[in-house]
Amino acid sequence: MTTSVVPGRELQSSRYTFQQGLPDTQSLLDARHNANATYEEVHEAQMTQIYEMDKAMSIFETVNPDLFKGCKSARALLDSGAGKAA
Repeated sequence: MTTSVVPGRELQSSRYTFQQGLPDTQSLLDARHNANATYEEVHEAQMTQIYEMDKAMSIFETVNPDLFKGCKSARALLDSGAGKAA
């Protein structure tokens, strides 16, 4: 059984080629930061829509109490699921 040994120059060349194929750490961190920022922006926009819907639902407290109670119950689930009261 023989093992092949890569001479020094070939080893350095192979190592360099391998390293060039890897993204640098800063690029990975930047991509992660951008993904988190996008998530936060989308989440904030969704929560703004929910709060606007809450305001609009107040009319149904007298017009359609069952609908209002159902929405209020669903909203309570959303609040408790998020871990924070809105």
